Amino acid sequence: MDKVKATRKILFCVLVCALLPCAAHAAHVPPATAKTAFEHATALDKKQKFADAVTALVQAIDIDPEFMVAHQRLQFVSWELKGAAYDDKKLEPQSKAVEKLIDDKYAAWQKRYPDSVGITFGLGNRLASQESPKARDYLLKVTRLDPGNAEAYSLLSQDAQRRGDQKAALAYLQKAASVEPHNSDYAFYYASELKNVDRARWEAASLDVAKRFPTSERGAQALYWLGMGSESVAKRIALWEQLRATFPPEKFQWSANAMGPLFEAYLGTHPAKAAAFARQMKAGAAKGAKDQAERSVKEWDKRIALADTVVTVNRDLSQGKPDQAMAMLDKLATERMSSNAAMIVRLKAKVMASAGKKKEAYESLLKQQAKAPDGDTHAALQQYGKQIGKTNTQTEADLNALLDAGSKPATPFNLHTYTSNETVSLDKLRGKVVFISFWFPGCGPCRAEFPHLEEAVAPFRNSKDFVYLGINIDRDQDDYVDSFMQQTKYSFTPLKGEKPVIDAYDKMGLAPYNLLIDRSGRIVYSSFMATDADAGQMVQRMIGSLMARKASVAASGEVKP
Repeated sequence: MDKVKATRKILFCVLVCALLPCAAHAAHVPPATAKTAFEHATALDKKQKFADAVTALVQAIDIDPEFMVAHQRLQFVSWELKGAAYDDKKLEPQSKAVEKLIDDKYAAWQKRYPDSVGITFGLGNRLASQESPKARDYLLKVTRLDPGNAEAYSLLSQDAQRRGDQKAALAYLQKAASVEPHNSDYAFYYASELKNVDRARWEAASLDVAKRFPTSERGAQALYWLGMGSESVAKRIALWEQLRATFPPEKFQWSANAMGPLFEAYLGTHPAKAAAFARQMKAGAAKGAKDQAERSVKEWDKRIALADTVVTVNRDLSQGKPDQAMAMLDKLATERMSSNAAMIVRLKAKVMASAGKKKEAYESLLKQQAKAPDGDTHAALQQYGKQIGKTNTQTEADLNALLDAGSKPATPFNLHTYTSNETVSLDKLRGKVVFISFWFPGCGPCRAEFPHLEEAVAPFRNSKDFVYLGINIDRDQDDYVDSFMQQTKYSFTPLKGEKPVIDAYDKMGLAPYNLLIDRSGRIVYSSFMATDADAGQMVQRMIGSLMARKASVAASGEVKP
């Protein structure tokens, strides 16, 4: 978990450093000696001489306390060293010495320059990179000393997000964007934050970012996420087609990132168009750099083969040639995490059923429904079940049996809540369906999926047989939790994570990590996310399937109530 935490914070520093230099900071010109020390630090950093780079950066700040970029680079390099120390334990003493040096220097600088914008910002940035609630007071002081410091507003927005204060998060980003209206980063982040407030404003602002910054990756990124967040497939396709036209994928990485999802959208609605599109993309990919081109061409070759196979199979089925379609079955293989995975399974089942293999069709749909339940697959499952003489009740029994076979006993825990002095014991929840989300306040994907999870649990929220728990895996962020719960009003009971429990369920310390435990204390569903409304519906079906079941025989053979 510590390695993941370190990586997360290094990425935070990468993001922050990528935003610099911005207009407010560029106005300050450091002395030549400070610039020389900074350039020396940059060279040392490239050679991975992190401790020496830190020494040079400290020298630059000693010369010029207002050297904003040096403050941010200092934090970035310190986390680079910390990340290297997780890979090479021999570097741990050096990393600890560097952390102490930086803390000692900021303590001394703060005493010597109590009203320095640079020192105050550097300390606030350091605490913000550690996702510490203590950062806020320093960042607020920066905005009082320097109302034009857009970066401080941006960091305050991140702090507000961890507190669950959406209104403040949006206001701070709006301030950052207004202070630097020509900064594509702040414009993009402000537009993105609007999604949680008003979808219409989010769409308008995202389109505006794409229009105002036609040469920036942020413009492409705005259209990418606008497409990802659209519930209509047709609208998703239209946005990504606009992205492809205005931000050529061979020039913009975010546009290139959208081409795979655009293929998936075509495949689910118009397979022939997906095949033609894949051929166009392959031709373009072949013109790229050799190593990237080879990998990309292979990816598009696989997509061409899949789309062609779907077209051929559908044609053979429509022409009453199921045996020919059966010969193509092995070629119907989707990419990992494909949005069309369930559709392809249903198509395979249709081919098998048409060729007289109705039992095989039924069993393939059982496996898919047990893994990722959805309405279309469930309807097809019942249809083929009837064709082999099964009632809907028998089909549900087969599905439950498959879920039971794949389940495993949940590790007991007894964790303290944040909202009272009480504890929650998993053993005492036998007879109830338990939904657990491993999260932490600084986890953006966690915050993004919570609204969808709230919709998923809504039908069961008032049931005495359903419990929704959220286990915080980053105890350094304890001080954020109460505020987050009060601001968001989310319905889960927040619990204080403990390492043995986290290791038992979520060894990598990744978040979000979700699981569902049945009435008998067994994990039936795990490693799923609610990234959109459709995924939220899937989670709701998972919960509903367990709520409809009575307690059954646990793995030990003991009957549980």
